[in-house]
Amino acid sequence: MPEVVVIDACQRQGRGGSPTAVLDEASFTDEERCRIPGELGTSHAVFIRATGVERGRPSYSLRFFTAEGELPACGHGTVAALALLAIREGGSDHHAVLCTTSRSFEGWAIRNRDSVTASFDPGPVKQHVAQAPELRAVTAGLGLADEAVVGNACVASNGRPRLLLPVRTRAASCWPAGTAPIATWPMDSSWKRNSGAPASRAGDRTPHMLGR
Repeated sequence: MPEVVVIDACQRQGRGGSPTAVLDEASFTDEERCRIPGELGTSHAVFIRATGVERGRPSYSLRFFTAEGELPACGHGTVAALALLAIREGGSDHHAVLCTTSRSFEGWAIRNRDSVTASFDPGPVKQHVAQAPELRAVTAGLGLADEAVVGNACVASNGRPRLLLPVRTRAASCWPAGTAPIATWPMDSSWKRNSGAPASRAGDRTPHMLGR
């Protein structure tokens, strides 16, 4: 019966975050992995397996699952995994090499008094100017009028394409006050770190015991 910790990844000013279930890899079937997020009320889960030492750092494999299936990458899941590894390590900072289904990269985390600041190398980011069909689909879904969009939207990808859509005001994006003045569909933490924003913060919650 593995222990599961729910990490609120990618908080803003110590609040909010994306609840992420983090647990050690075990002899789960993929069907069982898909059930875990729903059982814990999170949108996704990350499974960690220690793989030894790489580049002089402890190394771990990561697998990410939602209720629909496995993800090739997940920024929130990676931040949450780094946070839990740092908490387990017990020191002030933790460095590791992380391996997903597509690549191997370095990550690091610094423990604060009541949270963890985590970041990782997002890898190369490809981008292109958003085309009209992409824009229409997203602006319609967000209920945005044409005049709400300002500047050129682009599609950026470090594995999974994201549409970055600049809008005139926060109110136009329908996002709560205090969030970034950019509406995206969707936007992940890897792109934000690569574009120079602060590393993401994570706070842990009470562990859960998962039944098989």
